[in-house]
Amino acid sequence: MITRYHALELEVPEQGGLVRFQYKIPELSGVLTGIAPLVMGVLPRSSRGQRTGTLTLEALDRKIHLATLPVFCPGLVSSRQEFYPLEEDLTRGQLVNGSYLDSLTTGIDFTPYRLKVLFRVRI
Repeated sequence: MITRYHALELEVPEQGGLVRFQYKIPELSGVLTGIAPLVMGVLPRSSRGQRTGTLTLEALDRKIHLATLPVFCPGLVSSRQEFYPLEEDLTRGQLVNGSYLDSLTTGIDFTPYRLKVLFRVRI
C-alpha cells in the first residue's frame, strides 16, 4: 500500500465568511484515510490556540458526510496538526464537497488568511 497526500488551499477573505469548495482528489481510486486542516497566514497573537472556524466535508454529491471539524489557529509556529481519521473508499472522478465557516472574533483588525486542507489517501 502507498500513502499519498494532497492539499487544497482556500482563501478566507472576510470575518464570518463562508467558503464553499469542490475538490477532486487526483487519484484514480483509493481510500481516504485522513483529513487535516491547517491555518496559514498571519493572524493576531490573540487568536493563537483559538478556534478559527468549522470545516465540513462530504462526498458522493453530498450523500456521505465525511466530517465536521473545528479548526484551530496553531498556538506555536511549530505546532503539528494531527489527521482526523477516516476510512472512505474513493471512486474514479469522485468529488469531495465542503465548506469552511470563519468564526474568528478578532474585531475590526481581521486579516484575510488561508486554510490548507490536507487529504491522506491510501492506494
